[in-house]
Amino acid sequence: MVDQINDVERARIVSVLDAAKRGLWDDFKRLTDVDFPNEESMHSQFQASIEQLRQFNGLSSFESHAQPQSDGSRLIYVRIAPVESARTSIRMTLQSSPPGCDHGIRILTFHPEL
Repeated sequence: MVDQINDVERARIVSVLDAAKRGLWDDFKRLTDVDFPNEESMHSQFQASIEQLRQFNGLSSFESHAQPQSDGSRLIYVRIAPVESARTSIRMTLQSSPPGCDHGIRILTFHPEL
């Protein structure tokens, strides 16, 4: 089963992309509600992705969908695509906690598409 993302999830994605486009690691880190299990690895993913985003020249769009999990959370898959199809897309995965859970939305991956 695949769902559409909700307004809160969409707003978070937009904020994450804004921080990345501006190359602001500290802002990016603040946008995950749970600390990264391996901050060094996420920072490497961030660096690679912002280099790719800079090549988009500000011209990109994103598509997303959510997949409900058995624990009530949702995995959110995002593809950030450049307007120029010759460029590599970026993939982001987030986890959105179920209502009533204090974990919020966490960033799991953020990397150029392989």
